[in-house]
Amino acid sequence: LLNIATANSTPTAPTVSTTLFDVNQITEPQTNLSIQGCEPFSNGSPTPVYDPSFVGQLAWVHRQPDSAGAATLGINNSTFTNLSLIQGFSTGLSLEAGLSNNADVNSGGSFADPFHRPNLILALNQPLLRGFGVGVNRRFIRVAQNNQKISRLVFRQQLVELVFGISRLYYDLVSLNEDVKVKQDALNAAKKLLEDDTAQVDVGTLAPLELTRVKALVAAAEVDLIRSQGLFDQQEITLKNQLSRRGTADPAFKGVHILPTEVLTVPASDNLPLLDDLIVQALSNRADLAQAEIQVTNGHIALEGSRNQVLPEIDLIANAQSRGNFGQSSINSISQQASAANLGSGAATSKLFEAGVQVNLPIRNRIAQADATRDTLQVRQMQARLQQLKNQIQEEVENARRAVEIARAAYSASVQSRTYQEELLAGEREKLSVGASANFFIVQDESLLAQARSAEVAARSAYIKARSALDRALGNVLENNHIDLDDAIRNQR
Repeated sequence: LLNIATANSTPTAPTVSTTLFDVNQITEPQTNLSIQGCEPFSNGSPTPVYDPSFVGQLAWVHRQPDSAGAATLGINNSTFTNLSLIQGFSTGLSLEAGLSNNADVNSGGSFADPFHRPNLILALNQPLLRGFGVGVNRRFIRVAQNNQKISRLVFRQQLVELVFGISRLYYDLVSLNEDVKVKQDALNAAKKLLEDDTAQVDVGTLAPLELTRVKALVAAAEVDLIRSQGLFDQQEITLKNQLSRRGTADPAFKGVHILPTEVLTVPASDNLPLLDDLIVQALSNRADLAQAEIQVTNGHIALEGSRNQVLPEIDLIANAQSRGNFGQSSINSISQQASAANLGSGAATSKLFEAGVQVNLPIRNRIAQADATRDTLQVRQMQARLQQLKNQIQEEVENARRAVEIARAAYSASVQSRTYQEELLAGEREKLSVGASANFFIVQDESLLAQARSAEVAARSAYIKARSALDRALGNVLENNHIDLDDAIRNQR
């Protein structure tokens, strides 16, 4: 993927070029870093509702006894109110506390007028196997917290790709600007040679044919300059469209030109750590790997819930009630119930407390078992993909480090080639001054020197972009460009 430009065989062809890879790094950033499979995880055991719920009921009741009790009880119109508060807890415990003046009018043991004697109710239900445990019941909260971290990592990865792509476009713009200068210098040198040869033709010391050869050199240098300037203009348009939301459609931005003031330089040495240290650094910094690890963690959390659903349902239940006088028995007469109702506020109250264990044992529970097995396989697949991602990162680091070494070697060779061409041209000019050379060799050396200078610019650009690719493989793009992720999230940069 590295755009390593090489010198062409002819002086008329441009030696610095760009590819669509740099634009694709921006227009199509990597946004889906998921390693999860297509199948979603099962819901697992139900979780309690942690937000308390207040439930109220207000009703009007009309009671009309049959003919046998009409003389004693009469027709009664009453209202009753039920109020309860329901709360769930992380252990799986569910609590219901309430107040009710609604009695079971179908029960023979109820007092005659239950509507004025409220009941206090407290009910507890604590799972012992299925639905028990803080880890199981808070798993969706933990997954939501992890998803928040994943969103931050996705944004970081998108920002890395954006900065990486923009920097490559900018490096190409700087290189093309330097190449324009090289082509301008080559054209100036060709024009100077044309002036000198024209003077020699006028005095008769040089054949007119040699003047035609130099004019061809000048024309070729002009073509090179036009092409190089055209590539620079195209790269400027591309970069402007990426830097601005509206691109060149913005009138204020359309007339602005980007003039690079920076000169790409290659350091004397790379001072790169050992390959193993680079791999460790990449595994610690890469946002995509961090997200994949969190996804595997979420998979284990979901698997914990699906495995819990396989367990039998054994719940500890407790219920406490305090209510008005129940009367004596279901065979009490209507008059006895009426006298109990006339006890007023001094009537005795009854208290009821019960506790026990409720068991629900599925015979096979095949649905829960299938869900747990499927989720187990999916977690294993995620772990395998995570290892593949680690291997891919290791390969990227190795290739990026090797690309830096190759780019440095190519740059060193291009510097030597340019130096040798300068020495050859200087030597030919000295020989020509004493009549030991021909003008043809001067023209040839001028063309080769222009090629060598452009090749050096391209090799320098290739090295800078290779280092940038290594930073991307290591996950250091933001730090090396002094970009703070929190500032980017707050849109302050």
